Amino acid sequence: MDKRIKLTDIKQFSVSNCLTLDIKHKDNNLEVILVRYSQAKYAAYINRCPHTGVNLNWQADQCFDMSEKYLMCSLHGALFRPEDGHCIYGPCTGQSLSQLPIEIDKDEIFIHLDGLNLSKSVELS
Repeated sequence: MDKRIKLTDIKQFSVSNCLTLDIKHKDNNLEVILVRYSQAKYAAYINRCPHTGVNLNWQADQCFDMSEKYLMCSLHGALFRPEDGHCIYGPCTGQSLSQLPIEIDKDEIFIHLDGLNLSKSVELS
């Protein structure tokens, strides 16, 4: 059976917003960022910069740059497109964040964890 975890209600999640979440996955905690980058567009990523592995957010729920167009790494300022996690500026240009499967059901956003195949390069704390 698919393990589906509710992340948030759409009504409580505004555009150019980021939620940082810790989710239990198997025997580990999975640090996740959920972003809303336009009126009806959402994405979820493992909260790890591909350059050094640090969290993107510098404070809880703070992942966007000042323009509110890109996700920004808290360490070196790398910029990532929120729609696909692709790095367009910084030391990891050309690399991408690890995207996670989400589902919108009515006014709720869920993440699916069963069958999640995490890359060996991603270390969970």
